[in-house]
Amino acid sequence: MTPRRRAFTLVELLVVIAIIGVLVGLLLPAVQQAREGARRTQCKNQLKQLGLAILDYHSSHGLFPIGAGNTGRQCPNGASGGGLTGGQFTSGRAGWSVLILPQLDQIARYDEFNFEEPFMGLFCCGYPTTGVNVPYQQEPLPLFLCPSKAHQGAESYTTDYSAVMGGGTDSDVQCHGTPGPRNYFNNGIFYANSSTKIGDVADGTTKTFMLAENIFLNHSTSDAWSWASTARPGGTYSTIGPITAAVSSINVKDTTLNSVSMSQRTFASAHPGGAHAVMADGSVHFLNENLNLNVFRSLGIKNDDLPLGGL
Repeated sequence: MTPRRRAFTLVELLVVIAIIGVLVGLLLPAVQQAREGARRTQCKNQLKQLGLAILDYHSSHGLFPIGAGNTGRQCPNGASGGGLTGGQFTSGRAGWSVLILPQLDQIARYDEFNFEEPFMGLFCCGYPTTGVNVPYQQEPLPLFLCPSKAHQGAESYTTDYSAVMGGGTDSDVQCHGTPGPRNYFNNGIFYANSSTKIGDVADGTTKTFMLAENIFLNHSTSDAWSWASTARPGGTYSTIGPITAAVSSINVKDTTLNSVSMSQRTFASAHPGGAHAVMADGSVHFLNENLNLNVFRSLGIKNDDLPLGGL
């Protein structure tokens, strides 16, 4: 007599499926966490490369590259203030991200640009997007893109990393223009037409921000700051980028700031819990988003002489 084969009952099958579901539920967060950890490490390494390239530039030229370049003005569309020259920008010039290309072993990319011709700022709003340098500004450079953030449309040639122009509160606004006040600082290392040297960083290179993550800067898939952007001249929205400031809390889009688009200027990342920043000595730190706001702002300033603990 042929023995009857043992088969799974419906109850047993459901139990097995339930166990598999529980295991997947337990393992999936761990896998996702491991992947994010790898992306965060890659992001840190990219910022490290940028920081070292800036320091190499300083070694070669005796000063840091300019934050953003324009002809003759530092306050877009505004009155002079805080040592900055007021008035409309007239023509954009290459900023920090283009000037350090040779230090990033990107000589071929550097040679594509014509430094005698204007550079674009913000690619948006019907603003002219023609010019000798525009095609090269719209060529993606993956080193400037955080792997934890998805990039679509114009975001493929943008940047998630910005140079730090300083820090302070909204009351420290340096430039006043149309349609409202704009927060621009010259108390950090990088700003419009800056010429900062290591010796100007009186607070110490380990206690002064140089670069930071800033994913709020580009908030649209059609309007974007290129990784090679600089001062945007003309119109009522003259501005500069890719530049950030230690103003509002990390990863918080503070829309209460009395400053046009200032919510886009704060440190922000796609990583949970904080954002990376590069100090003026080239070291990279992950800043907790709950970092004391006064300490955070002070770290954006190169010479406020305030005592600070370690990060």
